[in-house]
Amino acid sequence: MRNRAAIIGAGVSGLTCGVVFAEREWDVTIFADETGQETTSGAAAAVWFPYDAEPADRVIPWSLITYERLRELTRDWQSGVSMIEIRQFTRAGEIPIPDWAKNLGACPIPVIPSENASPARTEGSRYETSTFDFPLTFTSGFALTVPLIDTTIYLDYLANRFRTAGSVR
Repeated sequence: MRNRAAIIGAGVSGLTCGVVFAEREWDVTIFADETGQETTSGAAAAVWFPYDAEPADRVIPWSLITYERLRELTRDWQSGVSMIEIRQFTRAGEIPIPDWAKNLGACPIPVIPSENASPARTEGSRYETSTFDFPLTFTSGFALTVPLIDTTIYLDYLANRFRTAGSVR
């Protein structure tokens, strides 16, 4: 007798769970009032970043597994997953780059010391412009390339993987 699982919800989390179980040959049933674009996931933005999640000693390893899986999905154009550079800044002091981010290639951004620097203006930035000058100065920052998920595409991708695994219910 095969293992069975019941999953509530057909957003990204529910479908991902369904795919994981179904691809391991479980019989899976997903119960959902909404599917696809009707789900909360269909309207949500999705950028990978383990922000303020606890307990960090457990969450970070899980997050890094997710990072690698999403990075692998960038090779499949049908997944809706791509990579994007994000930047994190602070207006006071030095922003520490987390060790996990350093291991993924995060690098400090030298900030232009100017009273009229735009939040997007940094040395070597492709966004150097005076169009958005504000009287703000960031004191430090870092850049990191992370997965960006277009959920309008990714939900269909997950649904197709679920169907292909043979657990449509």
